[in-house]
Amino acid sequence: MRGYPYFYATLAVIILLVGYPPQTPATQAEKNAAMNSMSKSVTIPTPKGDLYFTLETLEAIKQKLLEALKKQEARKDYVHLIKEIETGNAASMIFENRASIGGWRLIYRDNKLLLECQEVGPDIRLVYTARLEWQDEQWQVKSINIQVVRRLGI
Repeated sequence: MRGYPYFYATLAVIILLVGYPPQTPATQAEKNAAMNSMSKSVTIPTPKGDLYFTLETLEAIKQKLLEALKKQEARKDYVHLIKEIETGNAASMIFENRASIGGWRLIYRDNKLLLECQEVGPDIRLVYTARLEWQDEQWQVKSINIQVVRRLGI
């Protein structure tokens, strides 16, 4: 029984030196599969028909979102969101049939197309919602709201 700890210690050293399991570079097929999961467009079903969004469309919506955030009366509540977009930290992405702009998710709920961003703190959760409408051959941000959700017991 006394030899078992030495065996496992030796095995651990070998694993650290050699590496287990051995790491192999991704094959071209694996790289292609990863790229295919990042789509170039997303479809959002609605009762009136499907809505299609491309990365270019999301970039245009991002600019409209930035303009709308800057126009908010309580601008101090939105400064960090404005900064995220202006500094280039809000990438437009389409992945597995979902679209987002930074922390904002593109969703369809209650017959409205929305961008929703959630921030969670220790005692509070903030939900920012931007309502989108198609107007003048482009997507417009019609309103932005903040909902404060407190945890139970506070």
